[in-house]
Amino acid sequence: MLRFFPILILIVLCSACGNRSIENGKQAVAVDLLPTPTKLDTREIDSLASKMLASKDDYRNGSETDAEEVFIAKLLVFLKKPESFNADFPGLKKFNIEILNADDGKLRIFYWLSPYSGSMWQVQNIIQYQTPQDSIATLFFNGLYEHSEYDVGPTPFFEHIYALRPVKQPTYLLLGNGQFSGMEPYGLCRTLTWEHGKFNINNKIFKDGDSTKSELFTAASLIDDPDPENTRKMLTPAYNPQTKTLTFGFSKNTKDGSVFTGVRKSLVFKDGIFQ
Repeated sequence: MLRFFPILILIVLCSACGNRSIENGKQAVAVDLLPTPTKLDTREIDSLASKMLASKDDYRNGSETDAEEVFIAKLLVFLKKPESFNADFPGLKKFNIEILNADDGKLRIFYWLSPYSGSMWQVQNIIQYQTPQDSIATLFFNGLYEHSEYDVGPTPFFEHIYALRPVKQPTYLLLGNGQFSGMEPYGLCRTLTWEHGKFNINNKIFKDGDSTKSELFTAASLIDDPDPENTRKMLTPAYNPQTKTLTFGFSKNTKDGSVFTGVRKSLVFKDGIFQ
């Protein structure tokens, strides 16, 4: 029996090594079977963005072009891909297309100055958002005016997006600046409210005096203005989420239309409205 003892030890060791190799092999297989992240292929939309920007010269020369319409339609579909929601899109940024995120991380705006704009800014705003059902959806902000009390509406550069709390339905406050001409800037406060399975801009949430409005809009003329930069700052709306205070440039109605008063006014978000 003694002469077979070393052989027995060798068999046991080999068996243990064999089992370990199998276990290691199973571990390797398990790692290989893990799903690899899907790489987002943005080459098509990057190419369409390039064509849109290049179409500026065609437009100025009087040629008809649908390059921007094609890009918007494709982007609205592309951004519905779940994997696109957290992507940075460096390719689009090369063509001056920027992204603005809401403070809750559930909504963001892709925006750019239309290549066909003149002194009046025509900003395109594509909204990508996470629905209450956790799916990813998109909408063309400028198109929301077609279903509102306004036939057309200002399309500013939005600079801040805040998720308002507490609310019954998801509601976002959008603050921005724009201009009708180089000498007529404006400030805008708008909301997006989730109702009946979609966002709309018709919620009259701003109580200004005796009336309740769906937007706060203030424009000013810089002609003969001794301090135009200060006027632009006065028009720029601001919101403090801690105090729930909205501050904006105040205008009043006159026989000549709405006129900027040169002062700022504040409203506090309470019971679902700014008052």
